[in-house]
Amino acid sequence: MAKKTKGTVGVIGLGIMGGSFAKNLVAAGWRVIGYDISAAARREAQRAGVERLGRRLLAGPKRAVLRP
Repeated sequence: MAKKTKGTVGVIGLGIMGGSFAKNLVAAGWRVIGYDISAAARREAQRAGVERLGRRLLAGPKRAVLRP
């Protein structure tokens, strides 16, 4: 049976501040999906229970596009 969560939140940037937010949210029962350009930051967050965003988010002045 899947673990019940309070909801889902996304965190872009898993460095010092974003990583702390993400880890605390996981500890408080939230499902957290995160991304960082740093592979080390992504690995550390995953060890804390943060799910990895499986796509890259590209944003421009007129559009936001998800790409695999």
